[in-house]
Amino acid sequence: MEENQQQENQPPVNSTPPVGAVIMTNENSLNGPFPAELDKFNWGAFLLSWIWSIGNGVWIGLLALVSPISLIMMIILGFKGNEWAWKAKKWDSVEHFKTVQAKWQKWGIIILVASVVVSVVFGILFSVIAISVVGSVPTTIDSQYTGSQTIDNSVDY
Repeated sequence: MEENQQQENQPPVNSTPPVGAVIMTNENSLNGPFPAELDKFNWGAFLLSWIWSIGNGVWIGLLALVSPISLIMMIILGFKGNEWAWKAKKWDSVEHFKTVQAKWQKWGIIILVASVVVSVVFGILFSVIAISVVGSVPTTIDSQYTGSQTIDNSVDY
């Protein structure tokens, strides 16, 4: 009798998730279990962080936009990106997944190289403009003193 009374006081347990809810576990993802062959560093996720996150439906990756934790999030995306992307989006096959992630990696490298080239070009350009504005680079600390002046080292006490 006492057990029935306790069961009546407890709210009913609903074993089905709400409509539209997606529960992500290794066993229950849109694509089945996460394949071991995909368990490697994802350079596309690391290099393109928040852009890659949007494209792959990995919304936690948007934390890469928060300055203090940006680098940390990029590293985490590199290590966990494949697993999270596998779980977040429907893929035709493992090969399809690998092909898409290879494209992300290719574009991440292209953008990185382009950024370095643009930075070097602007650095050289800035240096040339700065030198032309100043006129010349002085070769001594103070070029107006050529050493013809004598220095009096005597000290009067």
